[in-house]
Amino acid sequence: MDKSEGAGKEATLWLTLRKNHLCRKRDDDVIDKIESISVPNNLTTSPIHAGEKKRKRSKASSTKEAREEGEEEANIDFDDQLLAHRLRSGYNSLTLPHILRIFSARQLYTIRLGRISPWSGTSPLSTDHSHPGEAGTDHLLTSYSGFALSSEDATPFTEHALMHLYRNPSLGKARYTWIHWARRVSAWNNSADREKCADGIVTIQFEQSWSTWRILFAMGMAMALSVLSVLLWVLLGVSPWALPERRGRAERVEGGVMLGVFVMLMQSVVLAVWIALSWMSG
Repeated sequence: MDKSEGAGKEATLWLTLRKNHLCRKRDDDVIDKIESISVPNNLTTSPIHAGEKKRKRSKASSTKEAREEGEEEANIDFDDQLLAHRLRSGYNSLTLPHILRIFSARQLYTIRLGRISPWSGTSPLSTDHSHPGEAGTDHLLTSYSGFALSSEDATPFTEHALMHLYRNPSLGKARYTWIHWARRVSAWNNSADREKCADGIVTIQFEQSWSTWRILFAMGMAMALSVLSVLLWVLLGVSPWALPERRGRAERVEGGVMLGVFVMLMQSVVLAVWIALSWMSG
């Protein structure tokens, strides 16, 4: 049994956000915002936060209804599915609302373990885990989809598996594999091993990257609109002189090309602003 299971209190997981997964040895792109989620010691504890419980119970029309509602909430199993939902809620707090993320040039790339220092005035700790032994996290999470170095090192706790659960919370219904893993992460932050790592705490780190398909789609739309503006001007534009239809179209080709170039330049500015805002907003 994990220490966190017998401690009689909730396990706390810290969440951080890294905007550029390609610069794992740098810490200047870690957003200065940290969130936390809790994993209850009792698997039948309601996943609803205390503040939400209070608001719901205040709406109950009688003490009996409030008591029945509390009993119903207490019977909800805290499984891997609910853990995934809490991770999603934590990520929403760290970054843009879901509706705005749809139009962002960035997307969630992976979920991994990171380390930060909880003390003011100290340098950020490296989150480069290319050397797991130096990271001091007791092999809590395997990089990527895992490495079958030996039968002893085989583990279901991989970055890809965690990301898969995050994207498909229903896969964790009535399963408690990642619940026990979350308690191990929380227990490590309260163990003597943490003192060997310059007092750094382990966090669940969300890493973002540029969305290639969104950027290419935006560039393709810009190109298509430029070509469309040229065709519309050539086919439907009005010539300054009264010319036959065929000659009029030929005269409008030059103006159409200039219009297409202007439209492309304007859309390039819009794309640049869109990418810059996506980076600054995280």
